[in-house]
Amino acid sequence: LEKRVEGGANMKMRDYLEQGGVDVRWASTTEFQLTHSKLILVDGRAFVGSINLSPSALKKNREIDLLTDDEQTVRELANIFISDWEKGA
Repeated sequence: LEKRVEGGANMKMRDYLEQGGVDVRWASTTEFQLTHSKLILVDGRAFVGSINLSPSALKKNREIDLLTDDEQTVRELANIFISDWEKGA
C-alpha cells in the first residue's frame, strides 16, 4: 500500500487487513514515486499487471495482466516481492 495516497482509502484498507490478521507494509517512499502494479503469488503461479480489483477496472477499463506458472518467472517475481516487502515500512 502507499501511505501518501490521498483520501485515506489506503489507511482504511490497512486497518481492515490488519484486523483480519494480514501483515501490511507501506511501499518504500525512497525507491519509487508511485507503484501501480499488482502481484498475486499463489500455488506456484503469478498474476501480475495493472488492474485494480474494482468493478470499474474489471468492466470498463483497458488493463493488461498476465497469469503464468513458468517456474523461473514466478521465482523472479517472488524475489521482487520479497525485496519490496523488506524495503517497506
